[in-house]
Amino acid sequence: TLDARRQRQMCIRAVLIPTSVPRGILFGFILRINLDKGIPIIIASMPHPFIEIFAYCLLASALYKLNPAITRKVSNIFRTNKKSNISFKSTFTNFLKIYIFLALPLCIIAAFLETYV
Repeated sequence: TLDARRQRQMCIRAVLIPTSVPRGILFGFILRINLDKGIPIIIASMPHPFIEIFAYCLLASALYKLNPAITRKVSNIFRTNKKSNISFKSTFTNFLKIYIFLALPLCIIAAFLETYV
């Protein structure tokens, strides 16, 4: 639907662009200054953004699933004809599982790669 497409576009703007564009500009400067030293620097720094962006995408998809439960819960407060509820408890539990077991460990791994590799 149009609303889902708009939400995906906002996710791309909010997550992928701010994390990718500055890195691309920095890589361009590094390659412009010294090509021979720039290529190893870029190759050494590539695992970090891939893992970090993947973690952000997982988190964004979990939030995308949580959003309808929250909006339905809030909108039913003000409606006279209540729509069927989406279980907030189960969607929040799924969100926490994705965050704790997937996104957070990937962010920690990305931080380790950024610092020590």
